Amino acid sequence: MDYIDEIYTEEENILPVTQSAAAWGISYKIENVEYTESIGDREPERFSTLGAETDSQGTLQGDSRYLFLTITFTNTTDQAQEIYRTCNDISVIGLSLNTVTWSGDACYYDVDWDEGTAGEKHHWMLDPGESVTSEVGWIIEGCGSALAADDTLEMRMGSGGPYALYYHVKQYDGSNEGSYYIDLGVKAE
Repeated sequence: MDYIDEIYTEEENILPVTQSAAAWGISYKIENVEYTESIGDREPERFSTLGAETDSQGTLQGDSRYLFLTITFTNTTDQAQEIYRTCNDISVIGLSLNTVTWSGDACYYDVDWDEGTAGEKHHWMLDPGESVTSEVGWIIEGCGSALAADDTLEMRMGSGGPYALYYHVKQYDGSNEGSYYIDLGVKAE
């Protein structure tokens, strides 16, 4: 990990895990959070470990962990919408509300959308008012590794961790306005 750029978040845009958030006509509701070293009973071929060190069963080594979220995606518009189930990221928020993307690339999603091309398997088409529930996973780097790689992180965040993890629902168009952060109730340690 190199130096991580930060943005700032409004306190009213930080939501509890029990609350959904919406951006660009899609509502995101976290149904379940699992934070673990192991892939559990998930199919190993569905993972992209993105260079993370794992054993032969896919268990992460070192201070990294998997974060699996079961998310209900709902089209809140009156037109069909194609969604990208892996498009949002996992962020941490510092003491002064400065916000850093902690894990931007999902490493796992549970089922393929079979109506698109091979490159669109992580997408889904939703009719107006329609929902789909899917499990998506990220690899979360531990604080020790992140602090070792970025010698300014502790100063910028206001502490050396652990850092609470947030699901970032993006409505990003050059600023952080309109983005929401759902508190997942777990921390990068």
